[in-house]
Amino acid sequence: MDPDGLHDMPAPEPEVPAVPDPSPGPGTHIAQILTHTNHTHGLRAALFCPQWLVDKTWNNHTTLSDINGEFMRRNIPGIYFISLQMLLSLIGNVSVLLLYSTKSKISNYRVYVLCLVILDLISCVFVMPFAILYLYYPIQFPSNFICKAGFFIGFFVHIASPLVLVLIAIDRFQKICRPLQKQLTEQQSKLSCLFVCIFALGFSWFTPLLYGNSKIDTQINNIEGKRCFLENDRLTITIAKWNYIALTVLLVIVTAFLCVLYSLILRRIRSHSKYSTVRTKNRQKGLQKQQKLGKTTTTFLIISVVYLVNALTHDALALVLHIQPNLECFMGFYGGALYYIFLYTIFLNNVTNPFIYGLSDDRFSTMFKEFFQRNGAKRSSFTQNFNTSTSSVTKENYQQKKQSSPVGAKKSEEK
Repeated sequence: MDPDGLHDMPAPEPEVPAVPDPSPGPGTHIAQILTHTNHTHGLRAALFCPQWLVDKTWNNHTTLSDINGEFMRRNIPGIYFISLQMLLSLIGNVSVLLLYSTKSKISNYRVYVLCLVILDLISCVFVMPFAILYLYYPIQFPSNFICKAGFFIGFFVHIASPLVLVLIAIDRFQKICRPLQKQLTEQQSKLSCLFVCIFALGFSWFTPLLYGNSKIDTQINNIEGKRCFLENDRLTITIAKWNYIALTVLLVIVTAFLCVLYSLILRRIRSHSKYSTVRTKNRQKGLQKQQKLGKTTTTFLIISVVYLVNALTHDALALVLHIQPNLECFMGFYGGALYYIFLYTIFLNNVTNPFIYGLSDDRFSTMFKEFFQRNGAKRSSFTQNFNTSTSSVTKENYQQKKQSSPVGAKKSEEK
Protein backbone atom coordinates (compact mmCIF):
# COMPACT_ATOMS: atom_id res chain seq x y z
CA MET A 1 0.00 0.00 0.00
CA ASP A 2 1.29 3.36 -0.89
CA PRO A 3 2.14 5.31 2.29
CA ASP A 4 0.77 8.47 0.83
CA GLY A 5 -2.37 6.78 -0.38
CA LEU A 6 -1.98 8.32 -3.85
CA HIS A 7 -1.92 5.03 -5.77
CA ASP A 8 -5.09 3.84 -4.04
CA MET A 9 -7.01 6.73 -5.56
CA PRO A 10 -8.82 6.20 -8.87
CA ALA A 11 -7.00 7.46 -11.93
CA PRO A 12 -8.26 10.85 -13.08
CA GLU A 13 -10.29 10.95 -16.23
CA PRO A 14 -8.48 12.46 -19.22
CA GLU A 15 -9.35 16.08 -19.87
CA VAL A 16 -11.46 16.72 -22.91
CA PRO A 17 -10.03 19.58 -24.97
CA ALA A 18 -12.27 22.58 -25.03
CA VAL A 19 -14.04 23.23 -28.30
CA PRO A 20 -13.61 26.84 -29.37
CA ASP A 21 -16.70 28.91 -29.69
CA PRO A 22 -17.52 29.23 -33.40
CA SER A 23 -18.71 32.79 -32.83
CA PRO A 24 -15.82 34.63 -31.12
CA GLY A 25 -16.43 37.72 -29.08
CA PRO A 26 -15.45 41.19 -30.20
CA GLY A 27 -12.01 41.00 -28.54
CA THR A 28 -11.09 37.60 -29.91
CA HIS A 29 -10.25 38.87 -33.41
CA ILE A 30 -7.78 41.37 -31.97
CA ALA A 31 -6.15 38.68 -29.84
CA GLN A 32 -5.80 36.42 -32.86
CA ILE A 33 -4.07 39.01 -35.03
CA LEU A 34 -1.68 40.34 -32.40
CA THR A 35 0.90 37.60 -32.88
CA HIS A 36 1.85 34.80 -35.20
CA THR A 37 4.55 32.14 -35.10
CA ASN A 38 7.72 32.80 -37.03
CA HIS A 39 8.79 29.27 -37.94
CA THR A 40 12.30 30.38 -38.85
CA HIS A 41 13.17 31.69 -35.41
CA GLY A 42 10.42 30.17 -33.29
CA LEU A 43 9.32 33.70 -32.41
CA ARG A 44 5.82 34.95 -31.85
CA ALA A 45 6.30 38.09 -33.89
CA ALA A 46 4.03 41.09 -34.13
CA LEU A 47 1.70 41.30 -37.07
CA PHE A 48 0.65 44.44 -38.85
CA CYS A 49 -2.60 44.94 -37.01
CA PRO A 50 -4.13 48.44 -36.99
CA GLN A 51 -7.72 47.43 -36.26
CA TRP A 52 -9.21 50.46 -38.02
CA LEU A 53 -7.45 49.37 -41.23
CA VAL A 54 -8.22 45.65 -40.97
CA ASP A 55 -11.92 46.40 -40.42
CA LYS A 56 -12.20 48.32 -43.69
CA THR A 57 -13.94 46.67 -46.64
CA TRP A 58 -11.44 45.20 -49.08
CA ASN A 59 -12.18 43.38 -52.35
CA ASN A 60 -10.32 40.57 -54.08
CA HIS A 61 -8.46 43.04 -56.31
CA THR A 62 -6.84 44.82 -53.36
CA THR A 63 -3.07 45.24 -53.73
CA LEU A 64 -0.30 46.13 -51.30
CA SER A 65 -0.20 49.64 -52.79
CA ASP A 66 -3.89 50.08 -51.96
CA ILE A 67 -3.34 49.06 -48.34
CA ASN A 68 -0.22 51.21 -48.05
CA GLY A 69 -2.01 54.23 -49.52
CA GLU A 70 -4.91 53.86 -47.11
CA PHE A 71 -2.57 53.53 -44.16
CA MET A 72 -0.48 56.49 -45.36
CA ARG A 73 -3.56 58.73 -45.07
CA ARG A 74 -3.21 58.50 -41.30
CA ASN A 75 0.39 59.76 -41.55
CA ILE A 76 -0.35 62.82 -43.73
CA PRO A 77 -0.27 65.30 -40.79
CA GLY A 78 3.11 63.93 -39.73
CA ILE A 79 4.44 64.13 -43.31
CA TYR A 80 3.39 67.78 -43.64
CA PHE A 81 4.81 68.55 -40.19
CA ILE A 82 8.23 67.08 -41.02
CA SER A 83 8.28 68.74 -44.48
CA LEU A 84 7.68 72.18 -42.95
CA GLN A 85 10.40 71.58 -40.37
CA MET A 86 12.80 70.45 -43.09
CA LEU A 87 12.22 73.61 -45.17
CA LEU A 88 12.64 76.00 -42.23
CA SER A 89 15.65 74.10 -40.91
CA LEU A 90 17.39 74.15 -44.28
CA ILE A 91 16.92 77.91 -44.73
CA GLY A 92 17.90 78.79 -41.17
CA ASN A 93 20.92 76.53 -40.78
CA VAL A 94 22.38 77.36 -44.20
CA SER A 95 22.17 81.06 -43.23
CA VAL A 96 23.92 80.36 -39.91
CA LEU A 97 26.58 78.27 -41.64
CA LEU A 98 27.35 81.02 -44.16
CA LEU A 99 27.51 83.75 -41.53
CA TYR A 100 29.56 81.96 -38.88
CA SER A 101 31.97 80.34 -41.33
CA THR A 102 32.82 83.64 -43.07
CA LYS A 103 31.98 86.57 -40.77
CA SER A 104 32.37 85.35 -37.20
CA LYS A 105 35.63 85.74 -35.26
CA ILE A 106 37.62 82.63 -34.35
CA SER A 107 36.49 81.42 -30.92
CA ASN A 108 35.17 78.41 -29.02
CA TYR A 109 31.68 79.83 -29.46
CA ARG A 110 32.08 79.73 -33.25
CA VAL A 111 33.34 76.12 -33.12
CA TYR A 112 30.37 74.90 -31.10
CA VAL A 113 27.83 76.79 -33.20
CA LEU A 114 29.25 75.35 -36.42
CA CYS A 115 29.28 71.85 -34.89
CA LEU A 116 25.60 72.15 -33.97
CA VAL A 117 24.79 73.58 -37.40
CA ILE A 118 26.49 70.67 -39.17
CA LEU A 119 24.54 68.16 -37.06
CA ASP A 120 21.33 70.08 -37.79
CA LEU A 121 22.05 70.02 -41.53
CA ILE A 122 22.79 66.28 -41.43
CA SER A 123 19.42 65.78 -39.78
CA CYS A 124 17.74 68.09 -42.30
CA VAL A 125 19.29 66.53 -45.41
CA PHE A 126 19.24 62.85 -44.44
CA VAL A 127 17.12 62.05 -41.37
CA MET A 128 14.05 64.17 -42.15
CA PRO A 129 13.64 62.84 -45.72
CA PHE A 130 14.02 59.32 -44.31
CA ALA A 131 11.28 60.03 -41.76
CA ILE A 132 9.00 61.24 -44.57
CA LEU A 133 9.68 58.02 -46.52
CA TYR A 134 9.02 56.00 -43.37
CA LEU A 135 5.58 57.59 -43.00
CA TYR A 136 4.81 57.55 -46.73
CA TYR A 137 5.59 53.83 -47.12
CA PRO A 138 4.54 52.33 -43.77
CA ILE A 139 4.16 48.78 -45.17
CA GLN A 140 5.83 49.10 -48.59
CA PHE A 141 9.23 50.59 -47.80
CA PRO A 142 11.22 50.72 -51.05
CA SER A 143 14.79 50.02 -49.91
CA ASN A 144 16.41 47.97 -47.18
CA PHE A 145 19.63 50.03 -47.53
CA ILE A 146 17.80 53.35 -47.04
CA CYS A 147 16.05 51.89 -44.00
CA LYS A 148 19.31 50.84 -42.35
CA ALA A 149 21.12 54.06 -43.31
CA GLY A 150 18.26 56.24 -42.08
CA PHE A 151 18.17 54.66 -38.63
CA PHE A 152 21.98 54.74 -38.38
CA ILE A 153 22.26 58.47 -39.20
CA GLY A 154 19.29 59.26 -36.97
CA PHE A 155 20.85 57.50 -33.98
CA PHE A 156 24.22 59.16 -34.66
CA VAL A 157 22.74 62.68 -34.62
CA HIS A 158 20.54 61.83 -31.62
CA ILE A 159 23.59 60.75 -29.58
CA ALA A 160 26.01 63.46 -30.73
CA SER A 161 23.74 66.50 -30.25
CA PRO A 162 23.24 66.31 -26.45
CA LEU A 163 26.93 65.53 -25.94
CA VAL A 164 27.88 68.70 -27.83
CA LEU A 165 25.55 70.58 -25.47
CA VAL A 166 27.53 69.07 -22.57
CA LEU A 167 30.78 70.38 -24.11
CA ILE A 168 29.22 73.82 -24.44
CA ALA A 169 28.05 73.80 -20.81
CA ILE A 170 31.54 72.80 -19.59
CA ASP A 171 33.11 75.58 -21.66
CA ARG A 172 30.63 78.13 -20.28
CA PHE A 173 31.28 76.92 -16.73
CA GLN A 174 35.04 77.32 -17.18
CA LYS A 175 34.75 80.82 -18.62
CA ILE A 176 32.29 82.17 -16.05
CA CYS A 177 32.88 80.20 -12.85
CA ARG A 178 36.62 79.49 -13.29
CA PRO A 179 37.87 82.48 -15.32
CA LEU A 180 41.40 82.44 -13.82
CA GLN A 181 42.03 78.79 -14.62
CA LYS A 182 43.29 77.42 -17.92
CA GLN A 183 40.63 77.64 -20.65
CA LEU A 184 40.01 75.43 -23.63
CA THR A 185 41.63 76.65 -26.83
CA GLU A 186 39.91 76.69 -30.19
CA GLN A 187 41.93 73.63 -31.28
CA GLN A 188 40.89 71.74 -28.15
CA SER A 189 37.26 72.66 -28.80
CA LYS A 190 37.50 71.22 -32.31
CA LEU A 191 39.09 68.02 -30.98
CA SER A 192 36.39 67.67 -28.33
CA CYS A 193 33.67 67.96 -30.99
CA LEU A 194 35.50 65.36 -33.08
CA PHE A 195 35.72 63.05 -30.06
CA VAL A 196 31.97 63.41 -29.48
CA CYS A 197 31.26 62.44 -33.08
CA ILE A 198 33.54 59.39 -32.79
CA PHE A 199 31.81 58.42 -29.54
CA ALA A 200 28.40 58.74 -31.23
CA LEU A 201 29.60 56.56 -34.10
CA GLY A 202 30.81 53.97 -31.60
CA PHE A 203 27.36 53.74 -30.05
CA SER A 204 25.41 53.70 -33.32
CA TRP A 205 27.50 51.57 -35.71
CA PHE A 206 25.49 48.42 -34.89
CA THR A 207 22.14 50.09 -35.63
CA PRO A 208 21.98 48.70 -39.21
CA LEU A 209 22.20 45.21 -37.71
CA LEU A 210 19.03 45.82 -35.70
CA TYR A 211 16.84 47.71 -38.16
CA GLY A 212 15.83 46.93 -41.72
CA ASN A 213 12.98 45.83 -43.94
CA SER A 214 11.06 42.92 -42.44
CA LYS A 215 8.09 41.04 -43.88
CA ILE A 216 4.73 41.58 -42.23
CA ASP A 217 1.39 39.88 -42.65
CA THR A 218 -1.21 42.54 -43.37
CA GLN A 219 -4.08 40.16 -42.48
CA ILE A 220 -5.79 41.35 -45.68
CA ASN A 221 -6.15 38.84 -48.56
CA ASN A 222 -2.94 37.07 -47.43
CA ILE A 223 -0.91 40.05 -48.67
CA GLU A 224 2.59 40.51 -47.25
CA GLY A 225 4.24 43.90 -46.87
CA LYS A 226 7.63 45.32 -45.95
CA ARG A 227 8.00 47.45 -42.86
CA CYS A 228 11.12 49.46 -42.06
CA PHE A 229 11.65 48.69 -38.39
CA LEU A 230 13.24 46.00 -36.21
CA GLU A 231 14.32 42.73 -37.75
CA ASN A 232 12.11 39.73 -36.90
CA ASP A 233 14.47 38.16 -34.40
CA ARG A 234 14.07 37.72 -30.65
CA LEU A 235 17.67 38.71 -29.85
CA THR A 236 17.44 41.76 -32.13
CA ILE A 237 14.26 42.99 -30.46
CA THR A 238 15.77 42.52 -27.00
CA ILE A 239 18.99 44.36 -27.90
CA ALA A 240 17.05 47.22 -29.52
CA LYS A 241 14.83 47.58 -26.46
CA TRP A 242 17.75 47.78 -24.04
CA ASN A 243 19.64 50.04 -26.41
CA TYR A 244 16.79 52.56 -26.36
CA ILE A 245 16.53 52.25 -22.58
CA ALA A 246 20.27 53.04 -22.35
CA LEU A 247 19.85 56.05 -24.66
CA THR A 248 16.97 57.35 -22.56
CA VAL A 249 19.00 56.94 -19.37
CA LEU A 250 21.91 58.75 -21.05
CA LEU A 251 19.62 61.64 -21.97
CA VAL A 252 18.30 61.84 -18.39
CA ILE A 253 21.88 61.93 -17.06
CA VAL A 254 22.77 64.66 -19.57
CA THR A 255 19.69 66.61 -18.50
CA ALA A 256 20.66 66.40 -14.82
CA PHE A 257 24.27 67.36 -15.62
CA LEU A 258 23.21 70.39 -17.66
CA CYS A 259 20.77 71.49 -14.96
CA VAL A 260 23.54 71.43 -12.33
CA LEU A 261 26.09 73.25 -14.50
CA TYR A 262 23.74 75.96 -15.72
CA SER A 263 22.35 76.54 -12.23
CA LEU A 264 25.91 77.21 -11.03
CA ILE A 265 26.56 79.41 -14.06
CA LEU A 266 23.40 81.46 -13.56
CA ARG A 267 24.12 81.87 -9.86
CA ARG A 268 27.59 83.16 -10.71
CA ILE A 269 26.22 85.58 -13.31
CA ARG A 270 23.63 86.88 -10.85
CA SER A 271 26.17 87.46 -8.10
CA HIS A 272 28.59 89.05 -10.57
CA SER A 273 25.93 91.44 -11.86
CA LYS A 274 25.18 92.60 -8.29
CA TYR A 275 28.86 93.15 -7.62
CA SER A 276 29.43 94.95 -10.90
CA THR A 277 26.86 97.66 -10.09
CA VAL A 278 29.26 99.19 -7.54
CA ARG A 279 32.22 99.17 -9.90
CA THR A 280 33.67 102.37 -11.25
CA LYS A 281 33.65 103.39 -14.87
CA ASN A 282 37.28 102.30 -15.22
CA ARG A 283 36.06 98.69 -15.28
CA GLN A 284 33.55 99.31 -18.05
CA LYS A 285 35.47 97.19 -20.55
CA GLY A 286 35.51 94.19 -18.21
CA LEU A 287 31.82 94.67 -17.53
CA GLN A 288 31.01 94.58 -21.25
CA LYS A 289 33.00 91.37 -21.58
CA GLN A 290 31.01 89.77 -18.77
CA GLN A 291 27.75 90.89 -20.36
CA LYS A 292 28.86 89.32 -23.64
CA LEU A 293 29.61 86.04 -21.84
CA GLY A 294 26.22 86.22 -20.19
CA LYS A 295 24.40 86.62 -23.51
CA THR A 296 26.34 83.75 -25.05
CA THR A 297 25.47 81.56 -22.07
CA THR A 298 21.82 82.53 -22.34
CA THR A 299 21.81 81.53 -26.01
CA PHE A 300 23.22 78.08 -25.30
CA LEU A 301 20.98 77.65 -22.26
CA ILE A 302 17.84 78.24 -24.35
CA ILE A 303 19.12 75.83 -27.02
CA SER A 304 19.76 73.18 -24.35
CA VAL A 305 16.33 73.56 -22.75
CA VAL A 306 14.49 73.37 -26.09
CA TYR A 307 16.52 70.34 -27.14
CA LEU A 308 16.02 68.43 -23.90
CA VAL A 309 12.25 69.01 -23.83
CA ASN A 310 11.82 67.76 -27.40
CA ALA A 311 14.33 64.91 -27.03
CA LEU A 312 12.76 63.60 -23.82
CA THR A 313 9.33 63.66 -25.47
CA HIS A 314 10.67 61.76 -28.48
CA ASP A 315 12.56 59.20 -26.40
CA ALA A 316 9.57 58.49 -24.18
CA LEU A 317 7.30 57.83 -27.18
CA ALA A 318 9.95 55.82 -29.06
CA LEU A 319 10.69 53.75 -25.95
CA VAL A 320 7.02 52.78 -25.71
CA LEU A 321 7.14 51.66 -29.36
CA HIS A 322 10.20 49.49 -28.69
CA ILE A 323 8.86 47.96 -25.48
CA GLN A 324 5.40 47.36 -26.95
CA PRO A 325 5.87 46.13 -30.55
CA ASN A 326 2.10 45.80 -30.97
CA LEU A 327 1.48 49.46 -30.23
CA GLU A 328 -0.09 49.94 -33.67
CA CYS A 329 -2.81 47.46 -32.71
CA PHE A 330 -4.09 49.73 -29.96
CA MET A 331 -3.97 53.07 -31.78
CA GLY A 332 -6.87 54.32 -33.83
CA PHE A 333 -6.69 56.55 -36.89
CA TYR A 334 -6.47 59.86 -35.02
CA GLY A 335 -4.46 58.47 -32.13
CA GLY A 336 -1.81 57.21 -34.53
CA ALA A 337 -1.73 60.54 -36.36
CA LEU A 338 -1.12 62.44 -33.10
CA TYR A 339 1.48 59.91 -31.99
CA TYR A 340 3.62 60.37 -35.09
CA ILE A 341 3.33 64.16 -34.89
CA PHE A 342 4.66 64.27 -31.32
CA LEU A 343 7.24 61.57 -32.07
CA TYR A 344 8.93 63.84 -34.61
CA THR A 345 8.95 67.00 -32.49
CA ILE A 346 12.62 66.05 -32.08
CA PHE A 347 13.21 67.88 -35.38
CA LEU A 348 12.03 71.16 -33.84
CA ASN A 349 15.52 71.49 -32.36
CA ASN A 350 16.99 71.76 -35.85
CA VAL A 351 14.44 74.45 -36.72
CA THR A 352 14.60 76.58 -33.58
CA ASN A 353 18.38 76.88 -33.22
CA PRO A 354 18.83 79.55 -35.96
CA PHE A 355 15.93 81.57 -34.54
CA ILE A 356 17.43 81.34 -31.05
CA TYR A 357 20.73 82.70 -32.39
CA GLY A 358 18.88 85.57 -34.04
CA LEU A 359 16.79 86.49 -31.00
CA SER A 360 19.31 86.08 -28.18
CA ASP A 361 22.71 86.66 -29.81
CA ASP A 362 23.50 90.27 -30.76
CA ARG A 363 26.51 89.14 -32.81
CA PHE A 364 24.34 86.99 -35.04
CA SER A 365 21.84 89.83 -35.54
CA THR A 366 24.68 92.24 -36.37
CA MET A 367 26.29 89.83 -38.86
CA PHE A 368 22.91 89.12 -40.42
CA LYS A 369 22.14 92.82 -40.92
CA GLU A 370 25.62 93.59 -42.26
CA PHE A 371 25.40 90.68 -44.68
CA PHE A 372 22.14 91.88 -46.22
CA GLN A 373 23.11 95.56 -46.11
CA ARG A 374 26.35 94.79 -47.95
CA ASN A 375 24.51 92.73 -50.53
CA GLY A 376 21.88 95.44 -50.81
CA ALA A 377 24.56 98.08 -51.33
CA LYS A 378 26.16 95.94 -54.04
CA ARG A 379 22.81 95.52 -55.77
CA SER A 380 22.03 99.24 -55.59
CA SER A 381 25.50 100.11 -56.91
CA PHE A 382 25.08 97.64 -59.72
CA THR A 383 21.63 99.05 -60.53
CA GLN A 384 22.94 102.62 -60.49
CA ASN A 385 25.86 101.80 -62.78
CA PHE A 386 23.58 99.86 -65.06
CA ASN A 387 21.10 102.76 -65.28
CA THR A 388 23.93 105.24 -65.93
CA SER A 389 25.43 103.15 -68.70
CA THR A 390 22.00 102.53 -70.18
CA SER A 391 21.11 106.23 -70.21
CA SER A 392 24.45 107.16 -71.83
CA VAL A 393 23.99 104.54 -74.53
CA THR A 394 20.44 105.73 -75.12
CA LYS A 395 21.61 109.34 -75.43
CA GLU A 396 24.32 108.44 -77.94
CA ASN A 397 21.87 106.43 -80.01
CA TYR A 398 19.45 109.36 -80.00
CA GLN A 399 22.13 111.77 -81.22
CA GLN A 400 23.16 109.38 -83.99
CA LYS A 401 19.57 108.91 -85.14
CA LYS A 402 19.00 112.67 -85.07
CA GLN A 403 22.00 113.35 -87.24
CA SER A 404 21.19 110.58 -89.70
CA SER A 405 17.60 111.75 -90.26
CA PRO A 406 16.86 114.13 -93.28
CA VAL A 407 15.58 116.90 -91.04
CA GLY A 408 18.60 116.67 -88.82
CA ALA A 409 20.94 116.65 -91.79
CA LYS A 410 19.24 119.73 -93.31
CA LYS A 411 19.54 121.62 -90.01
CA SER A 412 23.18 120.70 -89.72
CA GLU A 413 23.82 121.98 -93.32
CA GLU A 414 22.06 125.26 -92.57
CA LYS A 415 24.25 125.68 -89.55
